[in-house]
Amino acid sequence: MEDHEIPAGSDLEQIKIVVNSLHLSLRFLLNRIDEKLGADAADAARAELLENMENGNIDMAVLEDGKTFDFVMSVLSALPIRKHNAAHVSHGHSEATH
Repeated sequence: MEDHEIPAGSDLEQIKIVVNSLHLSLRFLLNRIDEKLGADAADAARAELLENMENGNIDMAVLEDGKTFDFVMSVLSALPIRKHNAAHVSHGHSEATH
């Protein structure tokens, strides 16, 4: 896997767009996991993502700065728990497309 860095000179609005796009993309993936494999699989994927980020298995650099780590974890923690949204998803609605 190749590392990607934010290009020098990126402004705050570009960074916000990237963060929001990645968050919506992760929500989309959780919705797809829910649709294909069920809510338990989606919840397990979300939990594993959070656990691996907390343990530094995904990006050790995030652990170096507490403020950055807290921000990243708040974005990931905001991902929905599918069991509580299963009725919404099962009606063909995806929060990422609204």
